Amino acid sequence: MDLRHLQEFVTLGVYLNFTEAARRLYMAQSSLSTHIALLEREIGGKLFERDGSISLTPLGEALLEDASVIVQLHDSALKRCRELAKNPLPQLTIARDQIAIVGAGTDLRHYQHAFARENPQASLRYRPCEESDVEELLAQGSDLVAIPYAPLPVCHADEVRYAAIPQQGAHRLALMVSRENSLAERPSLKWHDLHRISIPYDSSGTSHIWFKAVTEVFNRHGIEVLSRYDSRGEDFFDSFRADEVQLFDTGLIEPVLEHMGHSHVLVPIDEPDAVARCYVAFLSGNDNPLLARFVAPLESIETPSL
Repeated sequence: MDLRHLQEFVTLGVYLNFTEAARRLYMAQSSLSTHIALLEREIGGKLFERDGSISLTPLGEALLEDASVIVQLHDSALKRCRELAKNPLPQLTIARDQIAIVGAGTDLRHYQHAFARENPQASLRYRPCEESDVEELLAQGSDLVAIPYAPLPVCHADEVRYAAIPQQGAHRLALMVSRENSLAERPSLKWHDLHRISIPYDSSGTSHIWFKAVTEVFNRHGIEVLSRYDSRGEDFFDSFRADEVQLFDTGLIEPVLEHMGHSHVLVPIDEPDAVARCYVAFLSGNDNPLLARFVAPLESIETPSL
């Protein structure tokens, strides 16, 4: 259905006069008559009665109601786009990896949605990132870098600042272990429980920032995380021996459980610095006014020494 023909139909439906409608549409009356006839043929019924005066048929009245909404939405969208072309919306660019997209739903996405509601004239642009270098991502033009559920920030450059996203629930780092592993019987773990166990990491994934942050925490406690696992062509759960484990966050437990079946369980790490939060990193010299508005309500975090 031609939108132009709908616009012409709505105008004629309002004025019920071919001459007046054609004048307001800046077109010849004969062209208007031809277009209305084409629309009637496409719909398969008469839209107007033409007995001396013009009136809408029941079919015409039904179409006018819906067509008026369509035309109004079109005109509104066109006006808004033209305004934006002249005066673009202020934009805030957030770099985030796959864990930030999937796992940070209860924290980061909740805060982003609240920010968007309070700042309807702002445009949030999301940039996928494959690398873990926070400083480089900021230098490449990102206003913020989401560090999803990382217990600690991972960059110590003087100009990089951190803020913590408000938590919507309790999230902890956890190990996914086979039921054949003796750790599966434990209700929770301490750092000393994790020594001398193999913790492989999926090096083909897209959770680089998360992994780097978690690795720094584990290394601080003398625990080695191996980057040797590659999942291509291999089932995720079948790829680990019974004595190996995989890092997770309890905030991801629901989507994980869908695939775990009964072969694996999640055992949380009960330590103060294993509480998983979502951070955002940004440059102190960034003068984007939206950035200042985004981080103002957040808790400022001092970069800890690892």
